[in-house]
Amino acid sequence: MLSALVDGAAREESDGHVSVRRIPFVFPSWAPDSFTSAKSYWSWIRATLRVIRENAPAVALCGRGIPEGVVARVARRRAGVPYAILAHGEEITTCQTSGLLRRFLAFAYRGAALVIANSANTARLVASCAGPEVKCVVAPPGVAAMEYATADPADIARMKVGTQGRIVLSIGRLEERKNHVGMVRAIAELVRQGMDVTYLIGGEGDQKPAIEAAAAGLGVSGRVRLLGLVPQSDLVPLYHAADVFALPGIRVGGGLEGFGIVFLEAAAAGKVCIAGNSGGSGEAVLHGKTGFVVDGNDAKLLSETLGRVLSDDAMRDEMGKAAQERVRREFDWPIVLAKLREAMLQAIAAKEPL
Repeated sequence: MLSALVDGAAREESDGHVSVRRIPFVFPSWAPDSFTSAKSYWSWIRATLRVIRENAPAVALCGRGIPEGVVARVARRRAGVPYAILAHGEEITTCQTSGLLRRFLAFAYRGAALVIANSANTARLVASCAGPEVKCVVAPPGVAAMEYATADPADIARMKVGTQGRIVLSIGRLEERKNHVGMVRAIAELVRQGMDVTYLIGGEGDQKPAIEAAAAGLGVSGRVRLLGLVPQSDLVPLYHAADVFALPGIRVGGGLEGFGIVFLEAAAAGKVCIAGNSGGSGEAVLHGKTGFVVDGNDAKLLSETLGRVLSDDAMRDEMGKAAQERVRREFDWPIVLAKLREAMLQAIAAKEPL
C-alpha cells in the first residue's frame, strides 16, 4: 500500500498481511500546475512503478481519481497493470469547478478498468465528468453490522449522563454542509414547543464556533452538547443511547454527501435516521421505511420531521428494526466485499489493450 507520509508515522511498516510505504504528499493543487505539485506527481509515479516491480500486483486500487488515479494511469502505460478507482462524490464536484482539474479527473476515469462509486448519485457524477462509456459500478461502503447491534447497558447509561428527555445524535465532521446549525435551529423550535430533548454532536471541525453561537443565540446552549471526536469504544453505546440519528446535509458549493456511512452505523444499531436530500444520502436511508430524507434547508420540515419521529415510539421501533435488517442484508462487509471482488475480477478479465 502506498500512502502519504504524516507526522509520527514510519516510512515503511507491515503487520504481516499488509505492507505500507509512505512518501511525502504535497499537492498545493491537484493539477501539476506548480513545481511542487509536478514534483509530487513524479515522486508518486516513481514510487508506484517501484512497488509494481517488487510485488507484481494483478490490479491497483486507487483511493481517489485525482491525484492517485492520474498516477495509476501513467503507471499503467509503463507497467501494464490495470487499476480501479474509488469515487466518493465530493472530489468530482470540486474538480468540476476547474476545467483543468476536470480534464485530469476524466483522464484517470477513462483509463480505469473499473470505477467504483459509493452511490448511484456518485455514478451519475462520474458519467457527467468522463462520459457514459466509463466502466462504473455502484458499491456502497459496508459496516460490521453485528458490532453495532448491541451495547452494554452500563455504557449506554454513561452516554446519557447530563442529557434531558429524548436524545438526537449527529456524528460527522463539523462542516457547513453537514448542517449542524440547521439542526440546532430545529432543536430550538422543538424546545419552544415544549419538547424535552437534547442534541448530541460528535465530531470536530471549523463549524464549532458557528454551532455554539447558534445554540447561544437561540437559547438552547444547555440542550446542545458538542462531544468532540468520539472514541471508537464509545461510538456503539452512543448510537444506542440516541432516540434518533440526524444529519440532514445540504449542498455548499461543491461539497455534498457522497453516501454517509454513519447512517449505516446508526441503522445497524436499530436507529431511525434523518438524512438530507443532497448527494447520495437518500440511498443510505430509505424515505418512509428506514427513516426520512428531507431538504435540510427547509427548517420547518426538518423540525416537523424530528418532532414526529421523537413523538412516535411505535414508528421508531418499526423503522429502526427495518433499518437494522436492511443493513444486515445489504451492507454487512462480507456481502459488500463479495460483490466488489466479483466486479473487479470481471473488469480485469475484460480489460482493453493499453
